[in-house]
Amino acid sequence: MLKLYQIERPEHADLSRIEPSDLLRSFTFSSNLATQDISGDNSTSSTVASVIQQLHGSPAQRTIIVVAVQEEHHTSIYPTGELGLEMLPCTDHPVPGSEENTLGYPVGYLEIDVPLQSNLSSIACDIILDAELQPLPAEQPSDEARECIRFLLESLPSLAEQLSRPIIQLWKLMPAEPTPYSLFLESVIHDQDFIQGLDEIQGYVPAQDYPIAIPEGFESLTYYDHTPPHDIVDSLLSLFNQAAYDIPVGTLSRKPRPWTRERLEQTAETTRRRGNQVVSTVLVHQGKAIAFSEASRRADASLSVAEQSFTLVLREYRGKNLGTLIKTLCITEALRRWPHIKRIYTEMATYNAAMQTVNNQLGFTRVASIRAWEKKLA
Repeated sequence: MLKLYQIERPEHADLSRIEPSDLLRSFTFSSNLATQDISGDNSTSSTVASVIQQLHGSPAQRTIIVVAVQEEHHTSIYPTGELGLEMLPCTDHPVPGSEENTLGYPVGYLEIDVPLQSNLSSIACDIILDAELQPLPAEQPSDEARECIRFLLESLPSLAEQLSRPIIQLWKLMPAEPTPYSLFLESVIHDQDFIQGLDEIQGYVPAQDYPIAIPEGFESLTYYDHTPPHDIVDSLLSLFNQAAYDIPVGTLSRKPRPWTRERLEQTAETTRRRGNQVVSTVLVHQGKAIAFSEASRRADASLSVAEQSFTLVLREYRGKNLGTLIKTLCITEALRRWPHIKRIYTEMATYNAAMQTVNNQLGFTRVASIRAWEKKLA
């Protein structure tokens, strides 16, 4: 019998004072394995420390992990959480009475991101098989794996209702070429009345120096860790607000909320607290931020990789090759701060021809696809 549990939120994110539970380690390993099987690259793997930080949350988002457990007999001894599920410890500290109560074994997980500053009607989810059930690329998924995926998908609407979020967005990293498992996933997601809204290409550009020529009348500046110079903050916030509407999301629902100085300060504080690093490059014209590109590295990331968040040019400045310019400036500054990086991962919508042109000029290599489906609850 399959049963859902929620992993508790840690009181803090100081790993020196936390011994993660075996269940949390299993989730982290399973998530990394699923990604590596598709990308063939373990340099983008997460650690338990970063998962704990996600569970602890930030002003922008909190993450909930739900686990499906295969069990025969179980007596309820755990407290019930906001989803109406029993809460399992995220640490190895035992719950009184748990020694005599065999929980069973995990078969799959839901990773649910709950945005707190925009898109307040939706949740963003990923569905992950436990490592023991993940098929090899050429293998058909087992009956137990199929049962788990269906069970988790069928459970999502009730969990979204508990969170008062009527829109479910399901995001999956998919192989560039279909596999038996990816075909099964797409079929069963469709059967649960999810509608595909976005298809993205994921890959990387090499981290190297590119020829750069800044047009007369423009200047570039770089700042670190979400702390821009005060004199461009207002125009930068306007650029971010435009990005919230212009970044391609296909037919997925979105309800952005305005960027403010407080929100920017909260983002900087989260970056500092987690030990992450960010390089942001801005193109300025007549004292105003008109183009932006950003790269980041998690504190626990491989030295060889960074990640691109977004690149945007103000609408009235487009068509002048400024997208390529600002991205190459960002890569140059990223290399200056992180001289060991070799690749910068990025993704772009399949219909975003302008960004595909920019990335292809920089030697983009495709690795995988990212697909997103949406389901609106009645």
